[in-house]
Amino acid sequence: MKKKTALIALITVICFTSNACAQWVFLDDPFTSALHDPSQSGAQSFAGDSINLIASGFRGVVHSTDNGLTWDFIDSIKFRGGYDYVLLSKGKYFFIGGLVTPWMAVPPNTGFFRSSDYGKSWTEVDSPQIYIIYSLVNLGSTLLMNCSYSQDSVRVIGRDIALRSIDEGLTWSPTDSEGGTWNWGGLSSFALLGNVIIGGTIGPLFRSYDGIIWNKIQAPIFDSLLLYNLIANNGYLFAGTNMGILRSNDTGLHWDKMYSSIDSSGVSTMIAHGSVLYVIDKKKGLIRSTDTGETWDGINTGITGNIQTIYVVSNYLFVGTTTGIWRRPFSELEDAVAAQPQVTQKFSLLTNPTTSSADFQFSALQEPAVFELFDALGRSFLRRELPAGQASLHVDMQSYPAGIYFAQLGGESCKVIKN
Repeated sequence: MKKKTALIALITVICFTSNACAQWVFLDDPFTSALHDPSQSGAQSFAGDSINLIASGFRGVVHSTDNGLTWDFIDSIKFRGGYDYVLLSKGKYFFIGGLVTPWMAVPPNTGFFRSSDYGKSWTEVDSPQIYIIYSLVNLGSTLLMNCSYSQDSVRVIGRDIALRSIDEGLTWSPTDSEGGTWNWGGLSSFALLGNVIIGGTIGPLFRSYDGIIWNKIQAPIFDSLLLYNLIANNGYLFAGTNMGILRSNDTGLHWDKMYSSIDSSGVSTMIAHGSVLYVIDKKKGLIRSTDTGETWDGINTGITGNIQTIYVVSNYLFVGTTTGIWRRPFSELEDAVAAQPQVTQKFSLLTNPTTSSADFQFSALQEPAVFELFDALGRSFLRRELPAGQASLHVDMQSYPAGIYFAQLGGESCKVIKN
């Protein structure tokens, strides 16, 4: 089935930039269905780029080759009728996961599909452990997934699993040393901050340097919050929670509240374009920060329907709502945004490998920061709080066992080899 729209409705909005006629553009609503509740309509997630863009909704998954102007359904037999799709793109490889239900079929079926030709054709990935996929993330050479655990094709309630792939999603294996299962609802979100992978659960945070072994981060604030997503930007780590947005400058050890949600459902999605953050607040809609989370303003006036997802494609911000797909150029959204200074410490080691000590150099700290030194298993050997203005650090390593260590300062990290 194909559905194309030739008419693009231009919606005049109140401008939040210097453009007096800035507009959100309504593109299409390929997911309209009179058979379902409107709250289950519209676009729910995106992946890809301006040449090959896919979007998911309650009725299936659609594909666009013209930056979202027109859309075609992908294989209506496999995908239509599913919901809560998780989409991911990595170059020519596209992935679709979630709960896939053939139209009005009971019981629902699960599925995880992979494309190696930019979404044109799809094959199902055979992985008996995957039941329902909650999150997928591309970390360069590694893909990480959080999903419900399946045993003999039956979901094991209360056992979510974090899986890792190093062959472009063909095969998957558990990530942690205890078999990949987590007592905290699985790793539901991931962020890459320098060389450090931060994983979030419905409870604690975890840190990993290889995506295989994970160690708990002692951050008590999350004992009473629900974590929805993580994002790294401009040297900071941001967490979207049921109570708002938190920010950390020491890879998740300490957090400051940057934005308080007025609704208990909190912040559902966060993305970044350069130094600008875009966030979906489930009560206020689409909000934006141009100063690393210090202040926020709304930019959703003119969009109809409940906002469900946002995505950066080339020069546009795409928005999926219960009424369809919208977009707006960043030239309108950010033309009045002054270039934000990038927080970088230019972290380096003078001599590497070392036999007795390590001398680190970095740009003078603009604010206090935490230095940490871990071994390859993620065990902390040293933690030191550095004052603003410091630009170097000497670490005596004579008593440390020989091996590989990782030094972390703010959002920067480097490898240390001790002979």
